[in-house]
Amino acid sequence: MTDDSIAMIKFLRSLLSLIPFAWKVLQFCLLGVSCLFTLTGFFGDYFWFFDLTNHFKFQYFGVALLALMLFLIRWDTKSLSYWSLPILLCLVINGALISPYFFEEEPVSKTSLNLTQDESLKLLHMNVLKFNHDYKAVAKEIQKYDPHILSLQEVDKRWLKRLNELGALKKYPYRGVHPSTQNGLYSRIPLDSLNIELVPDAQDGIFIERGEGSILVAKFYWNNELITLLNFHPATPVTAGQYRGQQRHFETLIRNYKAKNAQDSKEHLIVVGDLNTTPWSSAFQRLTQELSLKDTRLGRGLKPTWPAILPLALIPIDHVLVSKNIVALKQETGSFVGSDHLPLYVELALR
Repeated sequence: MTDDSIAMIKFLRSLLSLIPFAWKVLQFCLLGVSCLFTLTGFFGDYFWFFDLTNHFKFQYFGVALLALMLFLIRWDTKSLSYWSLPILLCLVINGALISPYFFEEEPVSKTSLNLTQDESLKLLHMNVLKFNHDYKAVAKEIQKYDPHILSLQEVDKRWLKRLNELGALKKYPYRGVHPSTQNGLYSRIPLDSLNIELVPDAQDGIFIERGEGSILVAKFYWNNELITLLNFHPATPVTAGQYRGQQRHFETLIRNYKAKNAQDSKEHLIVVGDLNTTPWSSAFQRLTQELSLKDTRLGRGLKPTWPAILPLALIPIDHVLVSKNIVALKQETGSFVGSDHLPLYVELALR
């Protein structure tokens, strides 16, 4: 055996000897961070960065469950004695927060509501990503689902031109797009009204140069009932300023529509959009509680939508929220369309 071969064998042995140490480091990083961030999420109202740690509850639960399984398989009683409390903490807290999305309280079907296929309202939402160029994939997705209401976000003039050329929007004569925030709403159902409410200093989405947000407000009749649909795209809360802009967007929507809900308990309300937050954030909780809205994901799985190219990091930040008299019959994520978001499709019915 040559000297080079002996040296190589020694080098490989030294690498193998590092595996237990590397495992300890990985274990500490993944499990330690998961446990820490599980706790910091509860302080999101006090510091904007802590609110960011709220969004990965499913991942924290998965890391804790994987760690527990590995400890039990190896029967590493020493490590398990150190980590048993943090693992239990991660599993119980995060499990309690994600479990409502996997266990449906009140199963609903077309049969139980005596509905035909035509009576359900089909809604498709997509953040197409302004810098995306896969126009055909987006057009194909629209044609695939053929929704009554189409919500498109980050659609600029170039996007609208190409989608019109591809015939993807020809079925939607009722439409509105805010030119700055580039939120678009398209409908096959005649709209009673379509207005744009501006939110100053909201730093809407990635279009922060004007610092202006918008809420598209559509009203239409469906099965002889008046529906109010709100479409908006608050800022991505990755800096303190953008976090404040996002909160201002939520506060404006709550302030404008809480009074209306209180006056008319029969009002039907739908909120749709890339809200740049998950169901576990304080802003989301306030929105659903103050406006008495229900997340259409409940009982149907998390249906994560972002980031589309990182499956293990996927979180649900695109939402369809409905008032108590509206139920979700179906919900699913669509195919990859070149955007950093996956499409979100729902079918709704009136009780």
